[in-house]
Formats: sequence, structure tokens, C-alpha cells
Amino acid sequence: KKARASSSAPPGVPTISGWRQFPDGSITGRISGSPNFSEGEKVETSPIAKGNVEEGGVVTTGSGSRYFLGEAGTGGGGGGGGLFDGLFGAPAPTPAPAPAAPPAPQKQAKAPLPKFDAGAASALQERLAKANADREAKEAARQQRQAEAAQLREEKRIEAERVREEKAREAEERREEAKRAKDRREAAARAAQERREEAEARKRGEAEERKRRQEEQREAVARAAEQRKRAQVEQREAAARAAEERRSEAAKPPQDKPGLSIPSPTFSLFGGSKEQDSEVIPPPPPPTPAKKAPVKKARASSSAPPGVPTISGWRQFPDGSITGRISGSPNFSEGEKVETSPIAKGNVEEGGVVTTGSGSRYFLGEAGTGGGGGGGGLFDGLFGAPAPTPAPAPAAPPAPQKQAKAPLPKFDAGAASALQERLAKANADREAKEAARQQRQAEAAQLREEKRIEAERVREEKAREAEERREEAKRAAEEKRQKAAAAAAQKKAVEKPKPTMSSPTFQLFPPKQEETKAPPPKAAPPSPTFQLFPPKSERASTPTPKAKAKVTKGGPPTINNWKVAGDGGIAGRITGSDAFRDGEKVSTSPIATKGAFKEGMMVTTTSGSKYRLGTEAAAAVEGGGFGSFFGGGGGGEVEKKREINSKNDDAARLREEKRVSAALAAEERRAEAKRKKEEAELRRREAASKKEADAEKRRRRVAMLRDAAKAHVGYLGMAGKGQGVDRHLFGLSMMVGKREAPPKLFSNPTFVKAKTWRISTSHLTHPKFDNWGWGEVVPDGVGVAYSIHPGRCVFNVTARKETGYSPKMAYLLEEALEEMRELLEAEALGSGTARSKL
Repeated sequence: KKARASSSAPPGVPTISGWRQFPDGSITGRISGSPNFSEGEKVETSPIAKGNVEEGGVVTTGSGSRYFLGEAGTGGGGGGGGLFDGLFGAPAPTPAPAPAAPPAPQKQAKAPLPKFDAGAASALQERLAKANADREAKEAARQQRQAEAAQLREEKRIEAERVREEKAREAEERREEAKRAKDRREAAARAAQERREEAEARKRGEAEERKRRQEEQREAVARAAEQRKRAQVEQREAAARAAEERRSEAAKPPQDKPGLSIPSPTFSLFGGSKEQDSEVIPPPPPPTPAKKAPVKKARASSSAPPGVPTISGWRQFPDGSITGRISGSPNFSEGEKVETSPIAKGNVEEGGVVTTGSGSRYFLGEAGTGGGGGGGGLFDGLFGAPAPTPAPAPAAPPAPQKQAKAPLPKFDAGAASALQERLAKANADREAKEAARQQRQAEAAQLREEKRIEAERVREEKAREAEERREEAKRAAEEKRQKAAAAAAQKKAVEKPKPTMSSPTFQLFPPKQEETKAPPPKAAPPSPTFQLFPPKSERASTPTPKAKAKVTKGGPPTINNWKVAGDGGIAGRITGSDAFRDGEKVSTSPIATKGAFKEGMMVTTTSGSKYRLGTEAAAAVEGGGFGSFFGGGGGGEVEKKREINSKNDDAARLREEKRVSAALAAEERRAEAKRKKEEAELRRREAASKKEADAEKRRRRVAMLRDAAKAHVGYLGMAGKGQGVDRHLFGLSMMVGKREAPPKLFSNPTFVKAKTWRISTSHLTHPKFDNWGWGEVVPDGVGVAYSIHPGRCVFNVTARKETGYSPKMAYLLEEALEEMRELLEAEALGSGTARSKL
């Protein structure tokens, strides 16, 4: 067969040359242009699913791989004897016969059989075995590479997913934290608002309560005053009526026998006493001229104490209370008739000060008639007042005889009723006064308790505020002390030890080379120079010990001979300090006090120390001093050296600050690196935990899938043996005769619905069946026929066009199979077993 002229392979499609096809549809040959195989490597594909199997054609296998078919090998196409080339000796080629006249027909002799070559057969088998082993090894290596690539992709995907989840979690945490902070602020604002509202409501309630109590108190006082006025009017009217009745009774002529009189002021409302009925009284003496009853002279009452009301014309009742006319009281009118509570303290006599049971004090003025014990005075007007008994004249005692009974006083019902009314009103008035007094006392006690509670609350609040201020002051002082200690430690670490001063030696006659150039020695600081005879200006400005500022004991230290240093501090001689000797040279921290410095000024450093500035140092004269007088170094050179030393100290302090800052920065970097490392470890643990959880979940799903498949296979086996329930019921329904009435079971709606199979499936697998199927069994159902082959599954889904179920069912089947394959492949990779072929 003459080979066709093959075209070039499409880009990215491997080429198979020297190919031939097996009966199962697969192709074998030499491959080139593939990233997974070596050039010229012999391969065998899956069965061809699409494309024309011919030279120059592009085919697609059942697994989805595409190949370009180059030149076919010998014995290609169906592939018959090429597989066994060399198994037997190849037959010699038959030469073409020369054209001649056809001979006479005769019987043809049989061709000799090829001779069997055992060595060639053995070599062929070895080659085949080696080729199969090579192919299997390459396939295993390819699968291993694919598994590693899949695992690498999975790890990258998991890592990307973890990073994405971590970022999402961090963002969510930030949002939650912001939300919590907002909630806290809102809760604090709500709580503050509630506290304010509660305080305002409490104040309003207290104000309303006070207002209500005051209103009730005013109403009670008004009612009590009204009752008092009404009672007073009634009392005055009753007194006027009683006086009128007494006057009318006094105007009537006496009806008693002459010479008889009422022997005693005691009486009974309903009959005389037993003593009066049985007592024998001698006859009265003859009448004598009546004498005036002796009038008791009132005591000279002293004046009432300040603020104590006076009761005049008073008399006392048997219960201990006193009645009379009051004066000097802010609660009653002048001359108003009152009745007190029972007397608890004091002498009930004219000029005495008494205290009632309710605590009121009164001064007793002149007593009224019938005062003191107060017997008949209470019932004046109830009966006619008895006539005064004249004093009997002295005479000889007459003969004893039985005295006649004295006539009973005439009963006056009107006076008794008026008296009872007066007593009832007086009692009601007294009870009302007592109730009002108790109400006032209760309100006063409640007001005192409220004031005490409010004062206690204010005191506690002030104490709490004071405690908070003290704590705040303590914290501020502690922070200030710590800052001062840190500054002092830093300054002490930066400052260099001061060299000891050398003795102030000098030369009267230095050498010539020293006259021209006399630098101070480098190892020691320059000797202090001074002038034996300073100029007059300096004599006047040089401070003497008497000119130094006095140091107040217990006050801040004083710095004399001071000057401002380069760092903003003060340098000079200190006196009055507990930490330094008087006259010792010191340098302070930078001064925090603003403004120009002057003598006598109080300054404060940044560390919190306070100093008083004494005399200021005089300005140094360039070239002056004792050294200049004798040709030595002047004060200007010393000032320059001091300035250089100050700059060196500043530079050293700056270097130390930089070193400390660098150390702090390094410590922060180490802490940050440690924190990041801990976070990475935490993320790694979380990823491992999540990975383990995912693996556990995957294992559970695989176990559930295998259990479901096992149950399904078992059910299939039962159904194949005729043990399905629906098969039995179907058989029973078919046994019903044409003229027999079917049982009610077969017309039951549930049974009818159970026979409606919207998904009808069946399995049939055979190498000769590429595809097969049938239609749906119900109008709104689908029919699914499927076959299971090595490396592939075939499904045939059928449904009515109007339902649109076919593409949907095909998609869902593919999706379910893909998920099962991914699940089983992941399990195989995790357990290290071979890749699943599902």
C-alpha cells in the first residue's frame, strides 16, 4: 500500500509514527513532540473515540488525549501477521511469472510450510516482555509525575486558600474589634446617658416628693388652723351660752329652804352620795352676817423666759393638762384659749415653767379661779353655781339631831349637752393638733434623714474623687521619679569621670620656649589661673562671701557664681543641698523655666529639681589672670578648653543616646521577629489542624460512599435473584384474571405512585456494545442506560424534548462522577496506594 503524503501536526499535538491499530481500537507506535515521553519512545494509546484512523489524521482517545498519525508501520490497519513477524521464517518472495500462453489446466502442488525457528520465537518473546516492562515502567513513571504534579498543585492551592482565609480572618478580626470598640463606646455612652437620666429622674422625683410633702404639710397646717379657728369660735359661743345660762340662773329666786345649803361641792348627776343620805349633821347655827370670802392673793409672777409662751388664767385638769389664755406664741393669737398636753416636767404653780409630754414649754402666769386641783370648775354651768356658804358663828354645839337631806341640784340637760360637745370638740382639736405635730415631726425626721443620706453621698463622692486625685498624683510622681532616675542614669553613664585638679603651681620666670608657646599638658586638665591684682572693674564685680545669697533652711539649694551651659543647664557652686557639699561645683539638667535668667530667680529643671540663682559669674577677660601677668595661659584659653570639653560631652551623650536608641530598635526588631515567628508557627499549626480535619472529613465521606455502593450492590444482587418487593407485587398483579376484580391494593394511590418511576435505570456491559439505551417509562421521567468499561463509563440519557431533562441529568451525572473521582484520588494520594480508575 502506498503511503499518503502526511501533513504537519497541529501545534501542541504529539505525532505517532510507524503506528498500527489493535482490535480494541487502541494504537501503538513511536511518539515525538510530547512533553511526557522521550523522542521515539514506543507508546500505546487508549481506544480511539474520535477522528479518522489514517495517515495524516488527528484522533482523540477515550481519555481525551489527541495525537497526529504520521506514516503507518508495515502490517498496519487491522494488524494481522505483523505481530508475529519472526515467529516463523518469512516466506520467500514469489517472483512475478513471465507472460506466456496459458498452459494446459493441471492440479497445482501444495506450497511447502515454513520451517519453525525456536530461537527466533524465544527472542521475539523476550523482546515483547521487555517492551511490555518498559511500557509499564514508563506508564508508572508518568503516573508518578502526574501524581506529584497534582500533589504540588493541591499544596499550592491549599497554601493559597490558607493565606486567603488568614487574610479574611484577620480582616474579620479587625472588623470585629472595630465593632466591639464601637459597641463599647456606644455602651459607655448609653450607660452615661442612663446615669444622667437616672440622676435627673431621681432629682425630679425628689423635688416632686418634697413639693408634695410641703403641699401636704401646708394643707395639714391649713386644716389644723381651720379646725382650731372653728373650735375656738364654738368654744367662745359655748362659753357665751354658758355664761348667759349662769346669769339667768343667778337671776332666778332661790327655792331652797332657809338655813340650808349644799354642804359640799361634790355631787352626783343621778342622786346624792351615800354619806349625804346617812350622815347626821347638827343643826345649823343661827344666821350671821355674811362675810366676803377671802380672796387668794395672786403671786407676783416673774417674767417668762425668752421664747417661752405664757399661759394666764390657767387651771389644771385631772389628766394633768392645763387650759388657759396664751400669749407670746407664734402659733396662736394673743389671748387665745388653749389646752396643753399632760404636764411631764416642772412645778405647776404661778411663775413656774412646765414641759408637756409632747416637749412644749410654757410659763404659768396668774392662775384662774378654781385652779389647782380643778374640781367643779370643769362643770361650771352644768348646774347652777352653789351660793357661797357663810362662815358659821361660834356657838355651843346643839343637841345632835338628824339633818334633813339637802335638796338635789336641778339637772340642766342643755348645759350637759353643751358641755359634752365642748369636751368632744376639745378632744378632736387636741387629737388633730397631736396628729399635725406628729406629721411635722415625721416630715422633719424624713427631711433630716434625706439630708444625712445626701451629705453621706456627697462626702463619699468627694472622698472617692480625692482618692482618685491622690492616686493620679502618685502615678504622676512615680512616672516623674522614673523619668528623673532614667535621665540621671543616662547622664551618669554618659558623663566621664572628672579628673582631679592639679595644684595651682606657676613659674615666675618661665623659659623662653614656654613664653612663646606653653600648651597645657594633655594628660591633665589645665591648672586654674587667677589674678593677684585684678582690675578695679573686676574687684567691684567679684562677689565676696558677704554678698552671697542666704540659703533658707528647708528651701531649694542656691547656685552662686552661675552661668548658662551649652545644653541649657546651669553650672556653678551649690550651697544648701543635702546631696552636695557647700561650694561644690555642679551642672544641672536643662532648665524648663522660660524667660531670661537673673539673680534671685527660682528655676526648675526638666527632671523636676528646683534651684535659686544666687550671684552670677563674672565674664572672663581674654588674656587676663595670673597667667597673663606672668606670661602663662590666659582665661580665654581655659574657656575654649571648657567649651571643647562641653562639646565633647555633648557628642558623647549624643552617641550614647544613639546607642541606646539602636539597642531599643534592635530589641523591638527581635521582638517583632519573635512575634512573626510565633504567628507563622500558629498558622502552620492551624493549617495542619485544618488539613487533618479535611482528611478526616474526606475519610468519612469515602467510607459513606463505599457503604452506599456496597448497599447498592447488595440490593442489585437481591433484585437479580427476584427478591425485590416490586417484582413480587408485579407478579401478583399479572396473576389476576381478565374477568376477576383486582385487589384494592393495586388501585391504592400510594401503590400507584410507587409504580411511577420517573428515573428508570438499567446496566448492560459488553465489549461489543459501544452504546445502547431506551426511552423514559413515564411522560415526565428519564431513562438512563449505562455501561461500565475499564477506564470509562458510558451513559445514555433519554427524555422528552419539552421537559429538558436530558442535558440536566447528563450534567448532574458527570458532576457526581467527577466528585467521586476527586474524592477517591485524594484518598489514594493520602494513603499512598495506586490511583483510582473510577
